[in-house]
Amino acid sequence: MDRGLGRRRCRVLPLFAKLERKESGGQGFHPLTTPPWNLPSEGIDTMTHRTVHPSRHRPTRSPLLAPATIATAAFALVTLWVLLGASSLLADPLAMPWRAAGLSEREAAAHLLDRLAFGARPGEVDRVVEQGLEAWVEQQLAAALPEPVLEGKLRRLKTLEMSPRQIADTYPNPGLVLRQAARAGVIDREGLQRGTQPGPPQENPPQDRNPERRKVMEWARQQGYRPQREVLQELAAWKVLSARYAENQLRQVMADFWSNHFYISRADNEVRSFLLSYERDAVRPHILGAFSTLLAATARHPAMLLYLDNARSTASEAAQKTFDRERFERRQRGGRGGFRGRGAEPPRDPERERRRSTGLNENYARELLELHTLGVEGGYTQEDVVAVARAFTGWTVIPPGEGRQRVEGMLRRNPQATRLGFVADLDGLFLFRADAHDAGPKTVLGRSFPEGRGIEDGQDVLGLVARHPSTATHLARKLAVRFVSDQPPEALVQRLAATFTATDGDIPAVLRTLVQSPEFWSPTESRGQKIKSPFELILSALRATGAEVLDPRGVIQALERLGQPLWGYQAPTGYPDRADFWVNTGALLGRMNFGLALATGRLPGVRLDVTALLEGREPESAEEALAACLPLLLPERDPEPTLRRLRPLVRDPRLAEKVDAKAPALEEPSPMTDPAMEAMLFPGLEPESRGDAGWRLAEKEPTALAQVVGVILGSPEFQRR
Repeated sequence: MDRGLGRRRCRVLPLFAKLERKESGGQGFHPLTTPPWNLPSEGIDTMTHRTVHPSRHRPTRSPLLAPATIATAAFALVTLWVLLGASSLLADPLAMPWRAAGLSEREAAAHLLDRLAFGARPGEVDRVVEQGLEAWVEQQLAAALPEPVLEGKLRRLKTLEMSPRQIADTYPNPGLVLRQAARAGVIDREGLQRGTQPGPPQENPPQDRNPERRKVMEWARQQGYRPQREVLQELAAWKVLSARYAENQLRQVMADFWSNHFYISRADNEVRSFLLSYERDAVRPHILGAFSTLLAATARHPAMLLYLDNARSTASEAAQKTFDRERFERRQRGGRGGFRGRGAEPPRDPERERRRSTGLNENYARELLELHTLGVEGGYTQEDVVAVARAFTGWTVIPPGEGRQRVEGMLRRNPQATRLGFVADLDGLFLFRADAHDAGPKTVLGRSFPEGRGIEDGQDVLGLVARHPSTATHLARKLAVRFVSDQPPEALVQRLAATFTATDGDIPAVLRTLVQSPEFWSPTESRGQKIKSPFELILSALRATGAEVLDPRGVIQALERLGQPLWGYQAPTGYPDRADFWVNTGALLGRMNFGLALATGRLPGVRLDVTALLEGREPESAEEALAACLPLLLPERDPEPTLRRLRPLVRDPRLAEKVDAKAPALEEPSPMTDPAMEAMLFPGLEPESRGDAGWRLAEKEPTALAQVVGVILGSPEFQRR
């Protein structure tokens, strides 16, 4: 089973906390450095506000229930199951119009595997036909197939079992580690500066040329810190192995779609430690559920709050706050003033207020409207962006290190923070600061939000935009582009949008409408109209050939060389899903190089026996091998055009050499983390491999069968799905 399913949380969380300054990546983390409250705890029953974990909570035993009570409870449970758990059984059976599109059942099965999976494995078309196309689609929508093979592959990825807090504590930002070491007296500030200054280039620089570096390294090891690269590599390995081995393939396709929709780049050094938990806890548990739930989960995750700068967004100095700390403290001292506007306003210095920044950051608000929900043409205004940004002030992240310890200490001493509007998830590291939230009235997309509220401002904005008609159209178009064509028919988009609206954003319902639409099956509007991204190309090649991924790092490097480093795109739009972004002469030659490298056993960490494709039979000629392998790797497609195109290539014994010579120089894979910083903290760490080993072909001549398989995998026809 996908590990994402196993990470769903059912905790009752304490709803209070504060945020102090977080130092990360060389920049101040939060403009609010003053403790958010100083609350008395005398006379408060702290037990009523403690964190409750279901695994540890033991309710008081109740007396035995009467038989009538048991019967009533059983009837209620059955009724609830019928209404909720068995609701899918009441849905109309699928009626997919593949016959009306002129397809055979095998052709329709192959098309489903091209779109709802990362391609067919050997013999899988036959298995889908035997099961029944409708039954297979329903099974994929349910996403409940056991995953013994995948679970075995993932067992060695230890970070999948760690909480967000554990990951953040174990894989901190290197800049934060250096500053913590300075505060701990391990190095002084001048030593810290010297340690981060680049020295003159040396052919073989000694690891210990700076004694401050040795001190920091030893201290970091004592703290149990590990390089961030480890968690990023395990995240990438999880994605690759899941797409290759999962039985619930539609779940993996939708995970890729929604991860790219709610995109976060690893280029931001503050979010690297949170990327894995973001995928596992915010994205994957909700990819086949309600869109509103998925949207809410991404909105409050630390990775999103940091990436789009909402963690720094605070109400202006003059704005009404949900919790006014200054007034509260005056009241505690016996002075005038109080909570939420009670009492006289304190005197203010207009010149001081003019010099101070308001603290409002619009980045998340803008991307929420433009990318995540309504779309560029969704009908919102700049005033809406500002109002949404105000609604999300105070949504931030619990700081790391000593700052978190201070927060937890405040929680123990001040259990009444919940009543004052503070909200915290100590494991997930989300924090709502009532003292940083703009509690003034707002108007978003024509809807009024009254004054004096707190976290519910942002929550209600999420509900509003999730159910907006422009959101339905925007998401329907993106799904149609992903599953049908770069320019999907408008009738299909409107049909999907209508289902989205009618079902309150139920993602499986939209997908059911998709596969029952004639446009999905059309030979002119869908079949073969989509160009595979490098991720789709590589995973479909691994699945089509039955290649075993023993070590995912070779696959991850191949993705980088083909231009799609995982989470490496800079813009928050995510990778474009259109052919013109991926296809050019150099890219096609690079893809042919990949196909030949995979087929000839030159992709590190991947084992492929090409003779197994033909069950050990060795063809007598390259043409015979081409005719035998083509229907296996491109099932249920017209072979004649491809045979004519590929015959001259498979006859050329110097093909690999020619392709390699004509291919443009490939960019070096970008490092996942800051190599200079990691070299300072972990000087014995093996550098990330960025050489050509395993990408270019071996000097020995490949077998004719291997070259044929490589040519098919690199052919224009294999690029289409």
